[in-house]
Amino acid sequence: LRTEIVLGLTIGIMTMAKAMTGIEDLAGDVDLDFPEPAGFDKYKNKLSSTIRFNQPHLISSFDKKYLGLKLINSDPIASQIAINQCEA
Repeated sequence: LRTEIVLGLTIGIMTMAKAMTGIEDLAGDVDLDFPEPAGFDKYKNKLSSTIRFNQPHLISSFDKKYLGLKLINSDPIASQIAINQCEA
């Protein structure tokens, strides 16, 4: 069950990042600490990230420039209000 949950969350986070930024070619590296599940081959070419199985740790990494990407549905006024509140 852990394998399915981790894979579901990982693919879900990647899908949400693409939807929120509007950028389809976001890529990263994902190391998973379990063997590749049967049937995963059919999903590999749908992912823009490198996924490695049987690694010593569970870790995900991506380019830090992604942290500065603008969200396509963001509200600039609400964003400025939040920035002002954080700086106060």
